[in-house]
Amino acid sequence: MILPASQDRGIVVFLLLPSLPYGTRLSISFVFIVIGILMQVVSGSFLPGCLPLLVGNVLLLVKGYDNRVDARGFDPETHWERVEKEKLEQLKILDAKIKKWDSSALDITNGLGLVIFLFVLGGLGFAVVTTSGHTRILALDAIVLLLPHWITGIRSTLRRPNLLIRIETIQTV
Repeated sequence: MILPASQDRGIVVFLLLPSLPYGTRLSISFVFIVIGILMQVVSGSFLPGCLPLLVGNVLLLVKGYDNRVDARGFDPETHWERVEKEKLEQLKILDAKIKKWDSSALDITNGLGLVIFLFVLGGLGFAVVTTSGHTRILALDAIVLLLPHWITGIRSTLRRPNLLIRIETIQTV
């Protein structure tokens, strides 16, 4: 599924109008994007539909994710339990998976993502310069709709490196 589950939609923090409900945001964005494309198709030009495309797309730009743990219900007096050494190893494996998830080909903050971004930008730029008509409009639309998300859609999640340092220390001892 391309959209987050309904219970996870609250963790997405949007750049513009962050309090706008998720479903409403998607609907408004979709309407603006469709209007922009229809204006381009009818006029045969990129410019008439550019503004609605930009408005619809800017509403979808993600600032980040709010994956903080709500500690209001945390009680430090709660009973602590002993765990086996395997649990510590599982935490290290989980951290490695989180680090791998943070590196996406669609995120400009890592080497692969930067190379793919430059490759796609070069290809779209080449299409804009060497083509005309609907192909040029399509390439310009791709630039307007895709590339801002590549730059602003930075993937990162909460990691606890201090916890990992403690785990390694415990395992060494």
